[in-house]
Amino acid sequence: MKKNTVQNNHLKSIFPLAEDNFAILESKQKKQSLSKDQKTIPAEVLFRHFQAIAQYIELDTERYNLNRLLYFKNKLQRNTNAPLSRVEQLLLNAWNTEYLLLFNTQEHEHHPNYLRLALHWAFPQAYYSSYLTMFAAYTAKGVNCRTHEALIKQFASLSTNDAYPTTVSYFAEGEKGNYRFKNLPQLEDFHKKNALDPILSPQDCASQIAILLKTTRDESSEHVKKERQSRGQTAIKTKEGDIRKKFSSDHWVQIAEKVGYTTLFDFLYRMRLKANYQDVRTFINADVDFKAFHKAMYSIVAYLNFIHESYTTKSIGQHEMQRIVEEFSEATQSNFVQQRFEKLIKPLL
Repeated sequence: MKKNTVQNNHLKSIFPLAEDNFAILESKQKKQSLSKDQKTIPAEVLFRHFQAIAQYIELDTERYNLNRLLYFKNKLQRNTNAPLSRVEQLLLNAWNTEYLLLFNTQEHEHHPNYLRLALHWAFPQAYYSSYLTMFAAYTAKGVNCRTHEALIKQFASLSTNDAYPTTVSYFAEGEKGNYRFKNLPQLEDFHKKNALDPILSPQDCASQIAILLKTTRDESSEHVKKERQSRGQTAIKTKEGDIRKKFSSDHWVQIAEKVGYTTLFDFLYRMRLKANYQDVRTFINADVDFKAFHKAMYSIVAYLNFIHESYTTKSIGQHEMQRIVEEFSEATQSNFVQQRFEKLIKPLL
């Protein structure tokens, strides 16, 4: 018992985003029960997922030292042909969206009912803010991607080539029923884990991330299968020429080739749909710490934006990036982007 207490106290110190939520988690763990209302379970699972992603990032004490990445230090070069007006437009849109998340997290942290109602809109805000800074970074570098799918595949390609910190570059590959998870070194027996289990260790973080990658990849695989089987020319057929309904492992391999890698951005892209009005009751009825939920979600966005803003700065130059940052800060009378630039990005250059 004493060992568990010491471990929990240690975890509180390395998981600062979840400190406010530890009392709730420990209390529920002692009771060995979480709400099993079918209407609230999805929200509780998503809370665990976002909490795990945020805490996994926090565990990396070198997370802001991008110079440890060969890609950032040596391979990202100044692009004198970068379309500055387009890059600026993407960044301003990203920061405006991030500002909405930050406003809810800071200004309404003592109003749980407001945070409860605001949560389902936070999913698309989180995705689009991080997506747009990624779009800006790739545009500044000269990568021509015009769709969400193309940009996400570019992120996956770079993730598999050590262009990102491992705390955000984990991914799943393989066919349904035989997934393999990369860049999750703490992963142990995640199949034995329940998505509703409290997150009390690095292994719990890795397990939650594996679960969210699995469910995201399952959904992507089923979508690709449905699309392929709905077209006669591309459908996988039986020997008799009928469109196949039952798939073997070999058939799922063909689907996996189309799916590609499944990454954090695939998960965020999937979660953007949680703004659907049909899902709002899931969050209204949920028994989760909404303050911790918003904080975890914002911390993920802020970190991803830090990475892509750093990459953008390397491509367009410090002077141009500083100009864009200062114009945004002056126009919005907010300093969160400027603080990130001054404290975290400039020291890397």
